Amino acid sequence: MINTKSKICIFGIIAGAFLTVLCGCFGSKNQEQSNSEIHSADIRSVQQWKQQYIDFINSNDTGSYCLVLVDNDDIPELIYDGLDVADGVNLLWISDNGIEKQHIGYGGFLYYEKQNRFYCPYVNHGIYDDNVYELVDHNVNDLFRGSVLPEENGFENYGWYINSESVSESEYQKQFNSVFDKSKAKSLENFYSKDEIIEMINEY
Repeated sequence: MINTKSKICIFGIIAGAFLTVLCGCFGSKNQEQSNSEIHSADIRSVQQWKQQYIDFINSNDTGSYCLVLVDNDDIPELIYDGLDVADGVNLLWISDNGIEKQHIGYGGFLYYEKQNRFYCPYVNHGIYDDNVYELVDHNVNDLFRGSVLPEENGFENYGWYINSESVSESEYQKQFNSVFDKSKAKSLENFYSKDEIIEMINEY
């Protein structure tokens, strides 16, 4: 015969096992709910940045576009060439404050994919400009700002300049090469129309 003390012990074991199973069920349900909420938030976040880019694109009557991967997050950056001297080439990206835009030049664009760094060369009234930037923490920082004024273009003060200070050609190349290696960079292959880039964004 099982005495009272043994009955209490057995009852305690059964009750403990039941509570363990019950807590496990609730814990699993809560985890599933948490994962579902995270997934829903991710979907909303994706739809949000896509819509922000699309709204900007629809606000422009002219221009061409390209998606690039400059920084190392999961949201691509957008290159906008306004096809107008006043617009030039602009880089757009998504920050916590929404869409950000910065004018970066009037010509080429080379970049290290998902390594934050990019280079924008262009020619302006016979002056060759070389600008290297870094996109970090949703801010664009200058790494190199140089200009070359060729003698054959009629400049009396011809030469090489970094931050408006005259330097030798070798020093110019040394400082530029220390922040950017063209051989390791990617260039923009194609620009797309408004309808084409919106379709690409929606399919991203």
